[in-house]
Amino acid sequence: PLGRAVGNALEIREAIATVRGEGPPDFLELVLAACSRLLAVSDLGVDEHEGRARAMQAIADGSAYEAYERWISAQGGHPSEDVLPAAPVVQTVAADRSGYVSALGAVGIGQAALHLGAGRRTKDDTIDHGVGVVCLRKRGDRVAAGEPLAEVHAASEAGAEQAAREVAAANVVDLRMTVV
Repeated sequence: PLGRAVGNALEIREAIATVRGEGPPDFLELVLAACSRLLAVSDLGVDEHEGRARAMQAIADGSAYEAYERWISAQGGHPSEDVLPAAPVVQTVAADRSGYVSALGAVGIGQAALHLGAGRRTKDDTIDHGVGVVCLRKRGDRVAAGEPLAEVHAASEAGAEQAAREVAAANVVDLRMTVV
């Protein structure tokens, strides 16, 4: 998964952190690449290098977050993270052995989030905006047995247990050292 969060409110929190300059590096890189390209094709007369510099400056000086607040307010929303729903159950998924994360299945993580209620299987399904998964480790990360791989945010203990099994299956911890 790109970034760490899968699930509506979790992803909004991650987006807020990113415009504050505190988001996951891979997600920040995507945001900067998109911003630099969009600014380059705008009528501002800047190239992608200048567009990237402007996007980085907007994050650094707080104007990116101020724009987020204005956009949400203009649509009748409240930009505070405090109004976002939070799941009542948060369960950590720990590594069952030491090694390196050799695979992190985006489909498996997405399915776990879907089963929690973060998405729809049919158009009539209701979405639970507070549930989802936060991936704490990425492919290539070293992890010791018992250290957290992810967090499951669920509406119930039973849902958390099922999703934790799915998330654990999506994370492969390899005992072999990978040469990069």
